[in-house]
Amino acid sequence: FLGYITINAHDPTAVLGEAERCWAAGCRALKLHSGQGLDYDRDEVRPALDFANDRGCPILCHVWGGELDYMGKLIEKYSRSTWILAHAGCAQQEKYARVANQYENAVLETCYSRCPKGLLEYFVGEGLEDKILWGSDACFYASTHQFGRVLFAELSPATKKKLLCDNARRVFKLDA
Repeated sequence: FLGYITINAHDPTAVLGEAERCWAAGCRALKLHSGQGLDYDRDEVRPALDFANDRGCPILCHVWGGELDYMGKLIEKYSRSTWILAHAGCAQQEKYARVANQYENAVLETCYSRCPKGLLEYFVGEGLEDKILWGSDACFYASTHQFGRVLFAELSPATKKKLLCDNARRVFKLDA
């Protein structure tokens, strides 16, 4: 089990302490959510990004399309971390593909229940089969639905295995 570090960016004085506490407890990735009302490039978020980048741990960001307009600078600046762009393709799938192809340390994550049919095939066709991670949003949606999107996609069994397992093992350094 790998946990995510989560922070309250509205209290920037507590961010580093919370990140260190979670790291000591075994969390090995940072999870940010724009639902806090702060863009990921805000000063309040910077201590968490520095923390993750210093350790080379993945950073998962909930992205709904618009954030991709400014995230390139962050992905470049915090290049020791792999950026996991959650809800890939929920809107503006071309933007997600462009960012993932442009930055070696950016990958896509699949959790979203209403993705358009053929979305995974589109991303694989854009050369991203090694940069897609299966995600469930298990707290909100049945995992069977989320698995089904991969299992019934028109993709080879080897590609499905990458999406469901191999790519995540690499990003989260589980083979080391």
